[in-house]
Amino acid sequence: MWGSPRAWATRGLTLNREDTGWHGTHGLHFILGHACRSPPTLPSQQIMTDYQRANALGKEALNLWGLGHLEDAADRYSRAITLIDADQPGAAYFHGSLAGVLKDLGRHIEATVQYERALQAELAQSDSEADSSVKVARHFLAEHLASQGEAAKALEVLAPSVSALPNDWLVRSTQALALFSLGRVAEARAAAEHAVANAGSESKREQLVIHLQAVFGAGND
Repeated sequence: MWGSPRAWATRGLTLNREDTGWHGTHGLHFILGHACRSPPTLPSQQIMTDYQRANALGKEALNLWGLGHLEDAADRYSRAITLIDADQPGAAYFHGSLAGVLKDLGRHIEATVQYERALQAELAQSDSEADSSVKVARHFLAEHLASQGEAAKALEVLAPSVSALPNDWLVRSTQALALFSLGRVAEARAAAEHAVANAGSESKREQLVIHLQAVFGAGND
């Protein structure tokens, strides 16, 4: 694992390891798959070498991202992706991290593609929509789509998580904001209230109220 797990943030919400099942650092979105699962069994020394090279590139990219060298970080993540199979543990990390860098660069269409590939990689590693890594991958893709004016598509992406995890605060808060973007205020408020009601702590509830203040404030003027 690359360093100590720390809290990370998404659009004003602080997500901890216990909230998501993922680690994170420097506000990043994804973490190497085997940090959350058993280390992968690799079939040959050559693949192990490629995997180690990908990890080294990922570590370099992480540092570059933290320093604000976004083009260089995107290059390193892209190179790392060429070294691992799409269904190999760790693929979601590289695709998701590349998506985050591309988003910071304003290359939103390319970021969408990488968020989609990150979700596909997580689904290849899990047979359950209730898996926390799948949930978080859907969250980031849906959040990104909604931010790009594609809230209806965001809701489609999020639907399996809503079905599998109807009482999850992250799922419901993401759903609330997408519904609100579509002008479905009553449904958005219901989802927001559900998110707050299922927050795991008072501090999380306070964060959610702030995060969802536009939804709660709609129609109160």
